[in-house]
Amino acid sequence: MHETALGTVARRQLLVETLLHYLHGYQAFPWPGADGLTLEEVPSSYLDAVKVGKVPGREELLHRHPDLSIELEELFHPAS
Repeated sequence: MHETALGTVARRQLLVETLLHYLHGYQAFPWPGADGLTLEEVPSSYLDAVKVGKVPGREELLHRHPDLSIELEELFHPAS
């Protein structure tokens, strides 16, 4: 069964909100834009924070958020 475009957008938004939650714990950002960070930059900013050990990595995120497993796999292993 294929997800609808709306379902895909909603899941992408949930992923961004989840990553942003962890970034807020790492940095004192009240919301994207206040510091120059846009919603589109959240995934790459998250990966940068993973590299320096400031936020949970792939395995921990998969454990905490199994409902986002597809999106997390795409984040950590993007298609070429």
